[in-house]
Amino acid sequence: MKWLRRDLEPRGGTLETVIMHVDEAHVHLHAYGLHSCGHADRLHPGKVAKKAAVEAAIENGQEKKAANAIGDKAYVEAMREWQDSYSTDVGLLHGLTRLGPARRRLSRAEWMTEKAAAKSVQQANAMAAAAMNAAKAADDNRQQHEAAAQKIVADARQQAKTIVQDARHQSDRLVATADAEMLKVRSIASRLRSFWDALRISALHKALWKEVQPIVDRERKRAADVENRLQHEIRLRMSVETRLSNASQAVQTLTSERDQLRRQRDRLLNSEQQSFEPNSPKIR
Repeated sequence: MKWLRRDLEPRGGTLETVIMHVDEAHVHLHAYGLHSCGHADRLHPGKVAKKAAVEAAIENGQEKKAANAIGDKAYVEAMREWQDSYSTDVGLLHGLTRLGPARRRLSRAEWMTEKAAAKSVQQANAMAAAAMNAAKAADDNRQQHEAAAQKIVADARQQAKTIVQDARHQSDRLVATADAEMLKVRSIASRLRSFWDALRISALHKALWKEVQPIVDRERKRAADVENRLQHEIRLRMSVETRLSNASQAVQTLTSERDQLRRQRDRLLNSEQQSFEPNSPKIR
Protein backbone atom coordinates (compact mmCIF):
# COMPACT_ATOMS: atom_id res chain seq x y z
CA MET A 1 0.00 0.00 0.00
CA LYS A 2 2.78 2.43 0.89
CA TRP A 3 4.68 1.57 -2.30
CA LEU A 4 1.55 2.08 -4.42
CA ARG A 5 0.95 5.51 -2.93
CA ARG A 6 4.60 6.51 -3.41
CA ASP A 7 4.38 5.33 -7.03
CA LEU A 8 1.10 7.05 -7.95
CA GLU A 9 1.33 10.38 -6.14
CA PRO A 10 4.38 11.79 -8.04
CA ARG A 11 2.39 11.37 -11.29
CA GLY A 12 -0.67 13.14 -9.85
CA GLY A 13 -2.64 10.01 -8.95
CA THR A 14 -4.37 8.77 -5.79
CA LEU A 15 -4.84 5.20 -4.61
CA GLU A 16 -8.60 4.62 -4.43
CA THR A 17 -9.00 0.94 -3.58
CA VAL A 18 -7.12 -2.36 -3.28
CA ILE A 19 -8.78 -5.76 -3.69
CA MET A 20 -7.21 -9.06 -2.61
CA HIS A 21 -8.04 -12.19 -4.65
CA VAL A 22 -7.87 -15.33 -2.52
CA ASP A 23 -10.08 -17.52 -4.75
CA GLU A 24 -7.35 -18.27 -7.30
CA ALA A 25 -4.23 -20.46 -7.32
CA HIS A 26 -1.99 -17.53 -6.38
CA VAL A 27 -3.20 -14.91 -3.95
CA HIS A 28 -2.72 -11.44 -5.48
CA LEU A 29 -3.89 -7.83 -5.29
CA HIS A 30 -5.69 -5.54 -7.70
CA ALA A 31 -5.03 -1.84 -7.09
CA TYR A 32 -7.05 1.01 -8.63
CA GLY A 33 -5.76 4.57 -8.86
CA LEU A 34 -7.22 7.71 -10.42
CA HIS A 35 -5.65 10.82 -11.90
CA SER A 36 -7.20 14.18 -11.09
CA CYS A 37 -7.86 14.83 -14.80
CA GLY A 38 -9.37 11.38 -15.38
CA HIS A 39 -6.74 10.15 -17.91
CA ALA A 40 -5.43 6.75 -16.82
CA ASP A 41 -2.43 6.93 -19.20
CA ARG A 42 -0.91 9.67 -17.04
CA LEU A 43 -0.53 7.13 -14.21
CA HIS A 44 1.24 4.55 -16.43
CA PRO A 45 5.03 4.99 -15.98
CA GLY A 46 5.84 3.44 -19.39
CA LYS A 47 3.34 5.52 -21.35
CA VAL A 48 4.37 8.71 -19.58
CA ALA A 49 8.06 8.01 -20.39
CA LYS A 50 7.29 7.13 -24.02
CA LYS A 51 5.19 10.25 -24.58
CA ALA A 52 7.93 12.49 -23.21
CA ALA A 53 10.65 10.72 -25.25
CA VAL A 54 8.67 10.91 -28.53
CA GLU A 55 7.93 14.61 -28.05
CA ALA A 56 11.58 15.35 -27.26
CA ALA A 57 12.77 13.36 -30.32
CA ILE A 58 10.41 15.17 -32.69
CA GLU A 59 11.49 18.54 -31.29
CA ASN A 60 15.10 17.50 -32.01
CA GLY A 61 14.25 16.83 -35.68
CA GLN A 62 13.72 13.05 -35.61
CA GLU A 63 11.23 11.46 -37.98
CA LYS A 64 8.05 10.00 -36.55
CA LYS A 65 9.18 6.38 -36.95
CA ALA A 66 12.54 7.01 -35.35
CA ALA A 67 10.92 9.05 -32.59
CA ASN A 68 8.49 6.19 -31.94
CA ALA A 69 11.43 3.73 -31.67
CA ILE A 70 13.07 6.03 -29.12
CA GLY A 71 9.76 6.18 -27.27
CA ASP A 72 9.51 2.35 -27.20
CA LYS A 73 12.98 2.15 -25.69
CA ALA A 74 12.04 4.72 -23.05
CA TYR A 75 8.85 2.74 -22.37
CA VAL A 76 10.77 -0.49 -21.73
CA GLU A 77 13.36 1.27 -19.55
CA ALA A 78 10.67 2.98 -17.47
CA MET A 79 8.78 -0.28 -16.95
CA ARG A 80 12.01 -2.07 -16.02
CA GLU A 81 12.74 0.62 -13.41
CA TRP A 82 9.16 0.35 -12.17
CA GLN A 83 9.49 -3.42 -11.71
CA ASP A 84 12.91 -3.00 -10.07
CA SER A 85 11.37 -0.53 -7.63
CA TYR A 86 8.63 -3.01 -6.74
CA SER A 87 11.14 -5.83 -6.30
CA THR A 88 13.44 -3.75 -4.09
CA ASP A 89 10.78 -2.12 -1.90
CA VAL A 90 8.24 -4.97 -1.75
CA GLY A 91 9.34 -8.27 -3.29
CA LEU A 92 12.71 -8.75 -1.57
CA LEU A 93 11.21 -7.78 1.80
CA HIS A 94 8.86 -10.75 1.45
CA GLY A 95 11.42 -13.24 0.11
CA LEU A 96 10.55 -12.89 -3.61
CA THR A 97 13.19 -12.75 -6.36
CA ARG A 98 13.17 -10.22 -9.21
CA LEU A 99 13.08 -12.84 -12.01
CA GLY A 100 12.12 -16.54 -12.18
CA PRO A 101 14.54 -19.40 -13.07
CA ALA A 102 13.21 -20.22 -16.54
CA ARG A 103 13.88 -16.85 -18.13
CA ARG A 104 17.50 -16.80 -16.98
CA ARG A 105 17.96 -20.60 -17.43
CA LEU A 106 19.11 -21.16 -13.88
CA SER A 107 19.70 -24.64 -12.54
CA ARG A 108 17.60 -25.81 -9.61
CA ALA A 109 20.55 -25.41 -7.25
CA GLU A 110 21.15 -21.84 -8.45
CA TRP A 111 17.45 -21.04 -8.20
CA MET A 112 17.24 -22.47 -4.65
CA THR A 113 20.34 -20.48 -3.66
CA GLU A 114 18.80 -17.26 -4.96
CA LYS A 115 15.54 -18.01 -3.18
CA ALA A 116 17.45 -18.66 0.05
CA ALA A 117 19.28 -15.35 -0.37
CA ALA A 118 15.99 -13.51 -0.87
CA LYS A 119 14.58 -15.28 2.19
CA SER A 120 17.58 -14.22 4.27
CA VAL A 121 16.97 -10.60 3.23
CA GLN A 122 13.40 -10.93 4.44
CA GLN A 123 14.57 -12.40 7.76
CA ALA A 124 17.21 -9.69 8.20
CA ASN A 125 14.63 -6.99 7.58
CA ALA A 126 12.25 -8.64 10.05
CA MET A 127 15.02 -8.73 12.68
CA ALA A 128 15.88 -5.10 12.00
CA ALA A 129 12.21 -4.12 12.34
CA ALA A 130 11.97 -6.04 15.62
CA ALA A 131 15.11 -4.32 16.91
CA MET A 132 13.76 -0.91 15.93
CA ASN A 133 10.47 -1.67 17.67
CA ALA A 134 12.33 -2.79 20.80
CA ALA A 135 14.47 0.36 20.73
CA LYS A 136 11.38 2.51 20.31
CA ALA A 137 9.66 0.72 23.20
CA ALA A 138 12.74 1.23 25.38
CA ASP A 139 12.86 4.91 24.42
CA ASP A 140 9.15 5.32 25.18
CA ASN A 141 9.69 3.60 28.53
CA ARG A 142 12.64 5.89 29.23
CA GLN A 143 10.61 8.96 28.39
CA GLN A 144 7.80 7.80 30.68
CA HIS A 145 10.21 7.18 33.57
CA GLU A 146 11.96 10.48 32.96
CA ALA A 147 8.65 12.36 32.83
CA ALA A 148 7.54 10.65 36.07
CA ALA A 149 10.85 11.51 37.74
CA GLN A 150 10.64 15.11 36.57
CA LYS A 151 7.08 15.35 37.90
CA ILE A 152 8.16 13.93 41.27
CA VAL A 153 11.02 16.42 41.48
CA ALA A 154 8.76 19.31 40.41
CA ASP A 155 6.11 18.32 42.96
CA ALA A 156 8.76 17.98 45.67
CA ARG A 157 10.19 21.39 44.83
CA GLN A 158 6.75 22.95 44.86
CA GLN A 159 5.95 21.28 48.16
CA ALA A 160 9.27 22.40 49.62
CA LYS A 161 8.65 25.93 48.37
CA THR A 162 5.21 25.94 50.00
CA ILE A 163 6.65 24.59 53.25
CA VAL A 164 9.39 27.25 53.22
CA GLN A 165 6.86 30.02 52.61
CA ASP A 166 4.53 28.72 55.32
CA ALA A 167 7.46 28.36 57.70
CA ARG A 168 8.61 31.90 57.03
CA HIS A 169 5.12 33.33 57.53
CA GLN A 170 4.63 31.31 60.69
CA SER A 171 8.08 32.27 61.94
CA ASP A 172 7.35 35.96 61.30
CA ARG A 173 4.05 35.66 63.16
CA LEU A 174 5.74 33.92 66.07
CA VAL A 175 8.46 36.56 66.27
CA ALA A 176 5.91 39.39 66.08
CA THR A 177 3.74 37.75 68.77
CA ALA A 178 6.75 37.14 71.00
CA ASP A 179 7.93 40.73 70.60
CA ALA A 180 4.48 42.06 71.45
CA GLU A 181 4.22 39.83 74.52
CA MET A 182 7.69 40.85 75.67
CA LEU A 183 6.71 44.51 75.37
CA LYS A 184 3.62 43.83 77.44
CA VAL A 185 5.65 41.98 80.09
CA ARG A 186 8.22 44.75 80.26
CA SER A 187 5.50 47.39 80.52
CA ILE A 188 3.76 45.49 83.32
CA ALA A 189 7.05 44.91 85.16
CA SER A 190 7.93 48.58 84.87
CA ARG A 191 4.56 49.61 86.25
CA LEU A 192 4.87 47.08 89.07
CA ARG A 193 8.32 48.39 90.02
CA SER A 194 7.08 51.97 90.04
CA PHE A 195 4.06 51.01 92.04
CA TRP A 196 6.18 49.01 94.47
CA ASP A 197 8.56 51.93 95.01
CA ALA A 198 5.63 54.21 95.63
CA LEU A 199 4.20 51.79 98.16
CA ARG A 200 7.50 51.52 100.05
CA ILE A 201 7.71 55.21 100.65
CA SER A 202 4.04 55.58 101.40
CA ALA A 203 2.84 55.72 104.96
CA LEU A 204 -0.16 53.69 103.94
CA HIS A 205 2.00 50.82 102.60
CA LYS A 206 0.50 48.06 104.66
CA ALA A 207 -3.11 49.03 104.11
CA LEU A 208 -2.66 49.53 100.41
CA TRP A 209 -0.57 46.37 100.01
CA LYS A 210 -3.45 44.25 101.21
CA GLU A 211 -5.59 45.73 98.50
CA VAL A 212 -2.94 45.63 95.77
CA GLN A 213 -1.43 42.23 96.53
CA PRO A 214 -4.12 40.25 94.58
CA ILE A 215 -3.49 42.49 91.59
CA VAL A 216 0.27 42.01 91.86
CA ASP A 217 -0.13 38.25 92.15
CA ARG A 218 -2.46 38.17 89.18
CA GLU A 219 -0.05 40.19 87.04
CA ARG A 220 2.87 38.01 88.09
CA LYS A 221 0.89 34.94 87.09
CA ARG A 222 0.04 36.59 83.80
CA ALA A 223 3.72 37.39 83.21
CA ALA A 224 4.59 33.74 83.91
CA ASP A 225 1.89 32.62 81.46
CA VAL A 226 3.28 34.95 78.82
CA GLU A 227 6.77 33.52 79.34
CA ASN A 228 5.42 29.95 78.99
CA ARG A 229 3.63 30.89 75.77
CA LEU A 230 6.83 32.44 74.47
CA GLN A 231 8.75 29.23 75.18
CA HIS A 232 6.04 27.24 73.39
CA GLU A 233 6.24 29.55 70.34
CA ILE A 234 10.04 29.11 70.26
CA ARG A 235 9.68 25.31 70.30
CA LEU A 236 7.06 25.52 67.52
CA ARG A 237 9.41 27.62 65.40
CA MET A 238 12.21 25.05 65.88
CA SER A 239 9.77 22.31 64.72
CA VAL A 240 8.95 24.28 61.56
CA GLU A 241 12.65 24.72 60.80
CA THR A 242 13.15 20.95 61.24
CA ARG A 243 10.33 20.27 58.73
CA LEU A 244 11.96 22.68 56.29
CA SER A 245 15.30 20.84 56.60
CA ASN A 246 13.59 17.46 56.03
CA ALA A 247 11.85 18.79 52.91
CA SER A 248 15.19 19.95 51.49
CA GLN A 249 16.71 16.50 52.14
CA ALA A 250 13.71 14.87 50.38
CA VAL A 251 14.31 17.01 47.28
CA GLN A 252 17.98 15.94 47.22
CA THR A 253 16.96 12.27 47.56
CA LEU A 254 14.46 12.55 44.67
CA THR A 255 17.09 14.21 42.48
CA SER A 256 19.53 11.37 43.23
CA GLU A 257 16.88 8.75 42.37
CA ARG A 258 16.11 10.51 39.10
CA ASP A 259 19.81 10.47 38.13
CA GLN A 260 20.00 6.77 39.03
CA LEU A 261 16.99 6.02 36.78
CA ARG A 262 18.69 7.85 33.91
CA ARG A 263 21.90 5.82 34.35
CA GLN A 264 19.91 2.55 34.41
CA ARG A 265 18.08 3.64 31.26
CA ASP A 266 21.36 4.41 29.47
CA ARG A 267 22.84 1.02 30.43
CA LEU A 268 19.68 -0.72 29.19
CA LEU A 269 19.77 1.06 25.82
CA ASN A 270 23.50 0.34 25.37
CA SER A 271 23.06 -3.34 26.19
CA GLU A 272 20.14 -3.70 23.74
CA GLN A 273 22.02 -2.00 20.91
CA GLN A 274 25.10 -4.21 21.42
CA SER A 275 23.02 -7.40 21.58
CA PHE A 276 21.57 -6.94 18.03
CA GLU A 277 24.07 -8.22 15.47
CA PRO A 278 22.33 -9.48 12.28
CA ASN A 279 23.79 -12.79 11.07
CA SER A 280 22.78 -13.27 7.46
CA PRO A 281 24.59 -13.91 4.18
CA LYS A 282 25.65 -10.95 2.08
CA ILE A 283 23.56 -10.25 -1.05
CA ARG A 284 25.65 -9.61 -4.12
